[in-house]
Amino acid sequence: MTRTTFPFPAFEMPSLKGIDADAIVAAQQRNIDAMGSASNILVDGARAFGERQTAIMQARMDALAKRTEAALAGPKFTDLGTSVELIKQSYAQAVADTRELLDIVAKAQTDALNVVNTCMMTNLDEMKKLAA
Repeated sequence: MTRTTFPFPAFEMPSLKGIDADAIVAAQQRNIDAMGSASNILVDGARAFGERQTAIMQARMDALAKRTEAALAGPKFTDLGTSVELIKQSYAQAVADTRELLDIVAKAQTDALNVVNTCMMTNLDEMKKLAA
């Protein structure tokens, strides 16, 4: 096989005066680290959400089973006031559970955003220093 040679000179990277390649590499490493940390925070938040959601569902199902057993074992007719109170308590607990789950999600999102925001602000400060 014949090797073809081109009449062009070897390509050389142009000089990038005033640009600190190490600073650019460091900034990109910070970006990668920040995105990794933010991803880990979100995964941990999703895990906590799922675990808590499972625990809440198990507790609600256990409570339902106990109430059903009690209702079947007791008199066939319970007074309306007691029934309404049980519904009210169940609704209040459902709202509290929902708030708890939303707090878990909000915390994970806030923590992840703080990591990315800190990285971005550091990068902008570095760019400002390089431009000066």
